Amino acid sequence: MSYGPKRKMTEEHNTSISAIGTLFIPGLDQLVLQVYHNKFAQVPLDLGLLAQHGILQFELEDETFGATAKWRKVVFSDEP
Repeated sequence: MSYGPKRKMTEEHNTSISAIGTLFIPGLDQLVLQVYHNKFAQVPLDLGLLAQHGILQFELEDETFGATAKWRKVVFSDEP
């Protein structure tokens, strides 16, 4: 989970993966989808479209070689 030579998604590797989604159940009768975007995707998903449906989205912060990869929530102007 750090930036460096052993990353699984890069400019040359796994660019066909637009994002990875996770489903979890935080409580009774609840189902939450979280989407983690691949910044190297050849065909990225539309962040605005997903936000319209209340889907939590994350993207990687700017890279610092050797640092631990950190995800930040994608926030739109009409979200809290």
